[in-house]
Amino acid sequence: GGQMSKPIIRVTELQTWQECKYRHQLNYRERLHLMPSGEGGVSPQVSGSAIHFGIEAAMLEQTGRNKVQVAQESAMLYLRTRGADERYAHGVETALQGVPAEVWQTVTPQSEQRINVEYDRYIMSGQPDLWTYDENAIIITDFKSTSKDEGDRLSRYQLLNMQPRWYAVLLTAQFHVQKREIPPIYTRHIILSTRGKPVTGTPVLQTEAGLHQAARMMHSIAGEIAMSEAISFQDATVSSSCDWCEFLDLCTMHLTGGDWQAILTEKYRRGHEGLSGS
Repeated sequence: GGQMSKPIIRVTELQTWQECKYRHQLNYRERLHLMPSGEGGVSPQVSGSAIHFGIEAAMLEQTGRNKVQVAQESAMLYLRTRGADERYAHGVETALQGVPAEVWQTVTPQSEQRINVEYDRYIMSGQPDLWTYDENAIIITDFKSTSKDEGDRLSRYQLLNMQPRWYAVLLTAQFHVQKREIPPIYTRHIILSTRGKPVTGTPVLQTEAGLHQAARMMHSIAGEIAMSEAISFQDATVSSSCDWCEFLDLCTMHLTGGDWQAILTEKYRRGHEGLSGS
């Protein structure tokens, strides 16, 4: 028979899989999303997604228009197509004003560039929010948005968020394959605040030992995903972070013995969000 095509596993999937396998199943395999239907039909993450979408649009803007304006217009479009009302708009606009000027001035932002690396059992794929490259350094920037505790979040993400480290692992592998010189790799977070208190983290050097550790974790999780069979609610991780999940209504039905299939057809739809995930 023909060769089986390898599964493509995205960096963003890894953390979702660790947090809740059922959410991973609904999100990445069944491609379910909340339907935009007024109240209750808006994903709790809609502000953050709109902010990311706005930044990416502005990064790709080549016509010399004001980047902040492009970002804000694109983010508003994102909110409107998802049925998110005015309540979200102000916070999203405020957050985008907090993007440091140096980000918009990046001459060759690699924000749109997806990194694909083929391994034995799968292809790893990732798209950092922003990365820059010269002979002295690669700097990978991850944007996060919040409405409170900006400083605390920054230090937590700088220490605990694996995502930019996994991008660093993929970039290292890609540069090896291309026989390119690999400069030191730094990761940093920029916390955008919907109440106007943004904070920019100092780039953190990723040591060789740290990157080896990150690579081992990445392959351990990706291996589990590649091997896994169908996942059902019994594999869900039920915890306080369920509050932030767009599948909470569905899982509430599972937990209370309600008609979860009715909720599934009533509140969710299949198909791609019209936007890239990383």
